[in-house]
Amino acid sequence: MKNSSLGKSLLVLLIFATLTHCLDARLQACQPSGKIRGIKPPPGQCNPENDSDCCKQGKMYTTYKCSPPVTGNTKAVLTLNSFQKGGDGGGPSECDNQYHSDDTPVVALSTGWYSGGDRCLNYITVSANGRSVKAKVVDECDSTMGCDDEHDYQPPCPNNIVDASKAVWEALERLDAYVREGNEQVLEAAESVIRNKQDSSSQLQAAVVFVVLDRFGIAAGGDGGGPSEYDNQYHSDDTPVVALSTGWYSGGDRCLNNITVSANGRSVKAKVVDECDSTMGCDDEYDYQLPCPNNIVDASKAVWEALGIPEVGASQSPHNQQVKTKQDKNKNHEENSIVGTSLRVLLVFVTLTYCLDARLQACQPSGKIRGIKPPPGQCNPENDSDCCKQEKMYTTYKCSPPVTSNTKAVLTLNSFQAGGDGGGPSECDNQYHSDDTPVVAHSTGWYSGGDRCLNYITASADGRSVKAKVVDECDSTMGCDDEHDYQPPCPNNIVDASKAVWEALHIPEVRRWSGLLDLRTTCLQNFVTEVCQPSGKIRGIKPPPGQCNTENDSDCCKQGKMYTTYQCSPPVTGNTKAVLTLNSFEKGGDGGGPSECDKHYHSDEKPVVALSTGWYSRGDRCHNYITINANGRSVQAMVVDECDSTAGCDEVHDYQPPCPHNIVDASKAVWKALGISEGDWGEYDITWSDA
Repeated sequence: MKNSSLGKSLLVLLIFATLTHCLDARLQACQPSGKIRGIKPPPGQCNPENDSDCCKQGKMYTTYKCSPPVTGNTKAVLTLNSFQKGGDGGGPSECDNQYHSDDTPVVALSTGWYSGGDRCLNYITVSANGRSVKAKVVDECDSTMGCDDEHDYQPPCPNNIVDASKAVWEALERLDAYVREGNEQVLEAAESVIRNKQDSSSQLQAAVVFVVLDRFGIAAGGDGGGPSEYDNQYHSDDTPVVALSTGWYSGGDRCLNNITVSANGRSVKAKVVDECDSTMGCDDEYDYQLPCPNNIVDASKAVWEALGIPEVGASQSPHNQQVKTKQDKNKNHEENSIVGTSLRVLLVFVTLTYCLDARLQACQPSGKIRGIKPPPGQCNPENDSDCCKQEKMYTTYKCSPPVTSNTKAVLTLNSFQAGGDGGGPSECDNQYHSDDTPVVAHSTGWYSGGDRCLNYITASADGRSVKAKVVDECDSTMGCDDEHDYQPPCPNNIVDASKAVWEALHIPEVRRWSGLLDLRTTCLQNFVTEVCQPSGKIRGIKPPPGQCNTENDSDCCKQGKMYTTYQCSPPVTGNTKAVLTLNSFEKGGDGGGPSECDKHYHSDEKPVVALSTGWYSRGDRCHNYITINANGRSVQAMVVDECDSTAGCDEVHDYQPPCPHNIVDASKAVWKALGISEGDWGEYDITWSDA
């Protein structure tokens, strides 16, 4: 009896340990994020090239926001896609907004592996058929959406797809074999992609569970219904393949893995190719069959035959065949009653190695916006700028890939001049800039709320380098409206550069929009914690007649334009970078009312300044002196006012926009003391410190 009790305890411990392992494994598993219902494509829609699948009316399609963890040899399904214009890939590639020849080895990755664009323009190594080929990641195979105009009325992409050009298939010598066979392939991420990511792979484990063996037909026309969930293929009844109940299917994490099924004193290895859905049923998609129980291994005839189970037994109960397993003849009656009667099939899962994909630092999309058709005459197509398309969905980002000493980016061409395709004046200094000046705009994440404003970056490409000043934001969060000239949101990895940058890099005009460069910033000191982010936006209104004093080239609000507001400024150092602007503090001047600090007006001949809201610090610097450095000279000036970064476009602010967060608004006396010629008065790069 003592041995019996010990045996029971060990059994309980084994089951508990097994369940704990399974739970831990599923916490890291990629689970489906939902389902969408298919619609019938309109006539002429859905390009069937390369056997592309088209959505079916009413069919439910699984969506994912993740993919299986990436390892040194990540299993995936290789599919065929055309990235050329007019091909079944649809619009231009997500990474660079370009089309790519079928003769170029390029791929699209499922959403999770695409990782918000972090793998854009990196190379991966695809291995299959005893061969390998390197291919560039240029697009996303969207696993989150589908069955709409943007996705050419094709279903969402499975979560384990490497969608490859013909060049990849030809390099693997598999093009002739491509008949949607869903071959198991191996995807090996290039070292540059996974470098410095901790390897958190769990050790090989064996999980023991109790199941019911079921029988189904996976061949076309069989009782399994449509093609298998994982690879969208049919499989011969003579092939040992199985479907698992939803929980064990685990969102596809076991797809194409082999499991060992043991029963009737025999064992057989079978590949997981489908889900036996335990969550839904009794509709057209499920052939009006009931939901699958939660402990089913739904197997092809080949599995049953390999286990030596007589066909007569199977036919007696084809959908719920309970099979006995190997049992130890020496077990006592008590153990048999506890364990033996409940043991149906001993299923051992092998080759289930997991690793944690280090995605915590990845930049994920923040959402999508729907495009609208630009009004007539809107959207400047200069420099091949893209215009929004009606109803097309565009991805938005609030972040960019991490900055390193050699940050990969996409160089694009922009005009920062008045009337150019860049739209309004630059965000950093509210100015236009000549195409002959090396200036750039950064995607929202790299722009970092203006923290890189007026700093210089080094752009490197084609063996050359050039320093360029950051003057604007390439907005990744919004687009397709009047403020953004009806252009789409900016991707999260863009350096939008003036012609001067392209010319300095000696990049031929024919290569515009396709330059890949290494980006090195010179302003990363103390960039970790004290980041000044925008606090919001306000909509401009047209000033009433006679309002808004335009002295000193002051800007007046424009009807409907969105202006950024700040409640902070960049950190103050011994040499704080800022933009010097010109202001009149006299009565009737463009400064508006009396100064905030003392409620007085001040002569233009006195060196006085107003500071952006963050630096003004609620008046803490009132009547203190700051030292301003520029043009090889210095001058001390008294702080008498605030340049309000939090509000604007109203009567109290003379219908002028909110002040940028890095402004020192100075009287004429300051400009004269610095020896700056009047022709350059308006805006000037300076440094300042507390005197």
